[in-house]
Amino acid sequence: GTGGAALLGGLLTDLVGFRPALSIGGGLTLFAALMWARALPDLNIGAVTHLRLPSAAAGADGFPWPAALVAAVPMFVTRFVFAGVASATAILWLSNLVGDGLTVGRLALPLATLTGAFVALRALVSVAGARVAGHLADRARRRWQTTAAVLLAGGVGVWLAADPRVGIAVTGALAAAVAAGGVQALAPVLVGDHGQPALRGRMLSVVYT
Repeated sequence: GTGGAALLGGLLTDLVGFRPALSIGGGLTLFAALMWARALPDLNIGAVTHLRLPSAAAGADGFPWPAALVAAVPMFVTRFVFAGVASATAILWLSNLVGDGLTVGRLALPLATLTGAFVALRALVSVAGARVAGHLADRARRRWQTTAAVLLAGGVGVWLAADPRVGIAVTGALAAAVAAGGVQALAPVLVGDHGQPALRGRMLSVVYT
C-alpha cells in the first residue's frame, strides 16, 4: 500500500503538479477515514483487565516503563531516519545521483516519478526485511540481539547511501530499507515478550509515540 501510494504520488505530481496531487491525496485519505469509521467494529478488551502484573518489570503505577521505553528506542531511530529524514530528502538524494530524471532506452522517467518508484521499491524491500528479521529472531531466540544487529546493518546501509556512486548508494539505501522493516517488525515483538496482555496496547502506544 505504501509503495503503491508513493508510485502513484510521483506520477500524479509529474502529471498535474504538486498542489493538485496533494489535494487528491488528502481527499483519498478523508474517504478512507470515513469508510473505516463506518465499517470497523469496536473491539471488546474487557476480558483482559484483571491480570496480575510482574512486579519486577513494573513501575510505581504497575506499568512496565523500562521495557516499553527500551523497545521504543529502535523504533524511534528507525522512524526518525527512514520515515523522517530519508522520506523528506528522497527526491533531493536522487537528484544528486541522476539529475532531473533517468532515461532507460526509450523510456524517460522524470524525477518525481522516479522518486515514487524508488520509494515503492524501498517499501517492498522493507516488507521482505520484516520477514527476514522475524525469522532470524525466532531462530536465534535472541530478540534484543537481533534487533541490535538489524540496527547496525541499517546504519551501514545509510552510510553507503551517501556514496556518490549510483550503484553503491542505491544498494546502501535498499539495505537500510531491509533494516527498517526488520526493526518495525521486532519492536512489537519485544513488547509482546515483556508485557502482560492487558498492558500491551498501552506499551505499544508508548513505543509509537
